[in-house]
Amino acid sequence: MLRHRSDLSGTIVKSSKPISVYSGGEVNIPNSAVSADSILSQLLPVEHWDTKFIVPPLYPRSDSLIRIYAFISNTSVTIRNATHYKTQNIINGKFLEELLGNGPVVVNSSQPISVVQYAFSEGHDSSSHGDPIMMVIPGIHQFSSDYLFSTKIDHNEMKHYVAVVIKNNSLSGLRLDGHLLVDKIFPVHFSEEDYVVVVQELRGSFHKLTHNDHMVKFGALVYGFGSFLGYGFPAGFEFTDRGT
Repeated sequence: MLRHRSDLSGTIVKSSKPISVYSGGEVNIPNSAVSADSILSQLLPVEHWDTKFIVPPLYPRSDSLIRIYAFISNTSVTIRNATHYKTQNIINGKFLEELLGNGPVVVNSSQPISVVQYAFSEGHDSSSHGDPIMMVIPGIHQFSSDYLFSTKIDHNEMKHYVAVVIKNNSLSGLRLDGHLLVDKIFPVHFSEEDYVVVVQELRGSFHKLTHNDHMVKFGALVYGFGSFLGYGFPAGFEFTDRGT
């Protein structure tokens, strides 16, 4: 375990045999926030980074934060949403940090990158309760056709959600525990293809997310917020050899 009072973001870890790497800490986001919480996530190896991402909003929170990491120097990254467009180069070992609004954000890059999303501490916005969370965002090439996940956190103030990124023309076939997802839909018209993000509040503990067409792939993030509480994780990844 490597521990330090400074931010270790951008640290390169190498090994002679397969390992898992987790990153996190006890943080308040932003640093001026009063409330702090522990965040932790398993990181993807560089060989499984991607070049296209759609980052969903953390509804009902009003905003969130992403960090984008590059392994190859001078990787060009483009970030866009309904009102904002930005292109910037990242050098090896550094990261780009961007504040998100309350809608989806599209991230494209010239070389594979890793995108990590963070929620803010309680009190940063007045939209809802919730403390910091950390989620590694699946790239579009890492979407799967079905997911099994659990939200079993016993706390009467917690509200649980799943955010699904899917092509608009495939939305009608999406099923959560056999039912349509109709809670909150965010269009992503500014992507190269016509995607949408659908956010559904969850009831119960164990869930199955599927599509009527088993060839359709989509991304899914699971998260929840309560009074000074928060958690989040990707529902899964599908890895294929794309020659990167």
